[in-house]
Amino acid sequence: MEPVPLPGHHAARSEQIVGALLDLARAEHGIRTTSAVDLADFARDAIAITSAEALRRGVSVVSRLDTAPVTGDPTLLRQLATNLGLTLVIGLPLGTKTPGSQ
Repeated sequence: MEPVPLPGHHAARSEQIVGALLDLARAEHGIRTTSAVDLADFARDAIAITSAEALRRGVSVVSRLDTAPVTGDPTLLRQLATNLGLTLVIGLPLGTKTPGSQ
């Protein structure tokens, strides 16, 4: 059976999912570090990561992020922020404008 080529956005999304799963697998196998981080930085990264999918879906996301210091596993916190961002973008109907968007 021949592999089916994925359109560009599906291939990129598949790569993101594989990367996320690898990060989580590493974290579950004891590769954990705890440090003070700014969750707002991870939220900014998540917005950047999901911006192409948001644009493709016509979803406008506007953020107003203040410093959000937390202590935890940076890998898991980054994944949390990315998962929330993807859930937001994918879960909204096409063309949705979030509060504060123009």
